[in-house]
Amino acid sequence: MKKRYLFKWGLILSMFVPSHTIEAEEAALTLSDLPFQGYYVTTSEHAIEGLLFEENQLYIYLNDHLHDDTPGQEWAEFLEEFHSFPHPDLKNYSAGVRERYLEEYDLAYDLQAVYQEIAEQITPEMSQADIQRLIDNRVPGIYYTHKNDQPYYQIARATVYQEGDSYQLHLFGEHLYTFESSENHTLIKDQDGNTYEYIPGINPY
Repeated sequence: MKKRYLFKWGLILSMFVPSHTIEAEEAALTLSDLPFQGYYVTTSEHAIEGLLFEENQLYIYLNDHLHDDTPGQEWAEFLEEFHSFPHPDLKNYSAGVRERYLEEYDLAYDLQAVYQEIAEQITPEMSQADIQRLIDNRVPGIYYTHKNDQPYYQIARATVYQEGDSYQLHLFGEHLYTFESSENHTLIKDQDGNTYEYIPGINPY
């Protein structure tokens, strides 16, 4: 979508959208803006074993020895279901369908334009991993994979809203996490009361 159309519709919407909603959009952050980065491990048995905050991405490591009654099992099942959420490459769709996805699923971006910007940043010296990192830091998404027999989800470029000392993470308009951090950021707590402790100098993958 061209910038002049975005500007036009932005002016129209600003007349109908409450000012506090506009202010919230303007206050949106990304994962790289969080005051805590690095690897955090849960302090009790839980379906989510650990969280890695790295640049504009969040890696959610699963406990590979789950029982049906393990705390957090429902959350792991939610991530599995959410992983199949439709986030199409909009350039292959008609204008009407693009608008519907952008509006209903809170996809405030056009992948064709984003990939063009990424392509302009690629140099011959970059590795495939470097290029993938560029994409993951710019394009919202959720991915599931294994590495060294460790299953995990990768959340790319989630939107973050700060409310006081808490940080809400959203992806495709869906609330994923709310985190509160200790003063020195060695502990973080999620919306369900689960606590994760910072482990310095460790990268789990």
